[in-house]
Amino acid sequence: MVIELPQRMNGGGIIPWEELKQVSELCRKKGVRLHCDGARIWEAQPFYEVPFSEIAALFDSVYISFYKGIGAWNGAMVMGSERFVGQVRSLLKATGFNLFTRGPFALHCEMKLRKCLELPSAQGHVPTSHPSFASRLKRLREMVGIAKAAADSCGKRSAIQFEPEVPQGALVHCYLRGSAELIDAAHSRAIQSEGGLRVYSHLRGPGWHKLEGVEGFDNTRQHGNALGGEWHYFEWNCGEGNIALSDAEVSRAWTAFLNELPEPDSGPDRVPKLSLIHI
Repeated sequence: MVIELPQRMNGGGIIPWEELKQVSELCRKKGVRLHCDGARIWEAQPFYEVPFSEIAALFDSVYISFYKGIGAWNGAMVMGSERFVGQVRSLLKATGFNLFTRGPFALHCEMKLRKCLELPSAQGHVPTSHPSFASRLKRLREMVGIAKAAADSCGKRSAIQFEPEVPQGALVHCYLRGSAELIDAAHSRAIQSEGGLRVYSHLRGPGWHKLEGVEGFDNTRQHGNALGGEWHYFEWNCGEGNIALSDAEVSRAWTAFLNELPEPDSGPDRVPKLSLIHI
């Protein structure tokens, strides 16, 4: 059995700690191996507020990435029993992924990891040049709050929806109501008016048809222009590039975008409703 921490397709949603422990206990009782797809496990730890060792102890094997969130050139690590790791090592060699040397990559992974997790170096120095994942989570929650406030002030609160409603990791999915064509056009106008400040890099598609716990969210209707459903989403990550943005900058970007965003039923791709008049 595999559990992803956090779950990217659910906007960085994270299984509650007590539920995770129950799943782990059940798997061990039934003799089922439990693997953690922990490419972004760094983002789950601040949500759980427990040491990484306690999270990893619930699994038989764990995969982690050193470039997702950490920002290393590349690299990953698999942990588990000696037999399991030996099988992975043999598989890598058999498939041609055995590099001549891993030294430079391993060194860069260690440097970035120490900075992001604020781990002391061999000399005892604690690097602070990178934002911690706890600070990323805190800042993303603040920025989501700013976006919601901007939507309220623009009268467009019904045009945006976050999944999850409150970020649980350093990423969240934001759904925007309207066709991809109209959303991107509004975003382009807002970027020009605000001197390059952007809300997102690109839309990822319609996303889910329904969002758990969100009443009235219906992403099954089509616009008639083959551009997708009623809603489209983008992934909002908090990292080195945007954590330093001020509240004012975040508010300006969102306000400009939402002011340009047309009402959901006002786009040219909508087919006007016809009424029957009895004479």
